[in-house]
This record gives sequence, structure tokens and C-alpha cells, in this order.
Amino acid sequence: MKASLEMEVNREYWEGAATIASNLSDLMLTLGEVNEAVMYGGWSVTHADRTDDWQVKMMFRTTHADALHQSGRLEEAEVLFREAEAMQRERQPEYSFLYSLLGYRFCDLLLGRAAYQEVMERVEKTIEWAKQYFGLLDVALDNLTHGRAWMMQAEKEGTGDFSRAFDYLDRAVEGLRESGDQDMLALALIKRAACSRLQSLFPRAWEDINEAKEIAELGDMKLHLVDYHLEAGRVCSAENKSDEANEHFKTAKKMIEETGYHRRDSEIMNYE
Repeated sequence: MKASLEMEVNREYWEGAATIASNLSDLMLTLGEVNEAVMYGGWSVTHADRTDDWQVKMMFRTTHADALHQSGRLEEAEVLFREAEAMQRERQPEYSFLYSLLGYRFCDLLLGRAAYQEVMERVEKTIEWAKQYFGLLDVALDNLTHGRAWMMQAEKEGTGDFSRAFDYLDRAVEGLRESGDQDMLALALIKRAACSRLQSLFPRAWEDINEAKEIAELGDMKLHLVDYHLEAGRVCSAENKSDEANEHFKTAKKMIEETGYHRRDSEIMNYE
């Protein structure tokens, strides 16, 4: 892929160069090379802006934004997400929000800022579009976003009602299994495990956590392995297994430093 990128740049085929740089950014995130993901994401935007294709310019802004988000550079990421959304709204006024994977990525950032009400407003629209016009994966991603938003609302507002969160997360896991997207399935399993933990359903939480770990190890998905250790640590802590919890948090902290996954820094500080 790196050789192909160099070839496309040398022949000044900017759309091809932008696409390959974007794919490399996504791949580097999966492998836990966050700084490289940010670099290739930036190149994808640079090359895209040399084309006349608004969709290419719009899409690859979200690639760069996602990499910046995972690196902990939230302000820069949000600027790019909103630029991309403005581009889409100008050309596709019937779609007021980013949707599909692009919309999931933006909502992921917003949930990190506890903006669950804004996310709910968005996903109520995008899930209808997905059901009408898009595919199984798009619906599953919206269900995952919806489930996370409902879980956050129940946690932040202290309602104790996680039933809707479970419903959407179950649908997300089922849809992602059917779609074959192992990357997002691992993430969905970890989020559903968190929902189980918040209700002290620890055996169910461990079932999902262990499956997510297996997927992440088989695919060398280092960022998901960080997420695994963080959630495993939280479950151990909830079970009053402090020594095991500390080991998970220690491993997660080391991996965050190795990968550059600084989006998770605050989650480690909460347990130090």
C-alpha cells in the first residue's frame, strides 16, 4: 500500500493517492500505530483537496478526524468532522448529519464528550436513512451508537434503566455478526460488557469481554486490546478484585503509551 501511494503521488493521480492514504490511516489505527494513522490521514486530506471531487474531500476529512480523535486531539478532530458535515449538507441537503461509518465516527467523538442528547438527535435520523437506503452494517452502527447513548444517559442521569441500551446493543452485536465486520464487533462487545457491568451482570460482561479479546488478538487490533484491558479492569474493580484490576489498568497504560492512543488517557487517570 505504501508503494502504491508513492506511485500514485508520482503520477499525480490525487484521488487514488487520497484513497490509499485513507486506507493506510485506517489500517494503522487497527494495528495501534496512531501517530502514523494521523500522518496518513493528513495526507489523505492534502491529496483529496487536489481533486475536484467533493465527496472525496468530505470523506477523507473524517478519516483524518478519526485518527486525530484516537490520538487525543479532540478539538482538531471536531473541526474536521464539522467541515465534512457542512460539505455534505451543501451537496446533499436532504442529509443534515453525517451518516454510515462517517456518522458513527463523529458520534463516537461526541459521546466521548458526554453529548449523548445531541447523539440521540442525530441517530434517530440516521438510523431511518440506513434502514431505507443503506445496508446491514450501517444499521448496526446506528444501533451501536444508539445503545451507547442510552447507556450514557442511564448512567449520567442515574435512572438505572438500561433496558433500551441493552436492546440497541444486542441489535448492534447481532447486525455486526451478520455483516462480518470483526473490527466493529469487538468494539460493540466491549460496550455491551460495560452495560452489563453497570448492572452488576458480571458473568455476562466477562462473556463479551473475552470474545472481544479473542477477536482483537487474532486481528492484532491493539487499540481494541487497550479497550479490553480498560473494561476488564473496571469489571474487576466492580467485583472488588483490586489486584487484578490494577494489572489490567497497568497493562492498558503501557499500551496507551506504546500506541499513542491518548484518547484513553483520562480513563487511566481515574484509576491511578
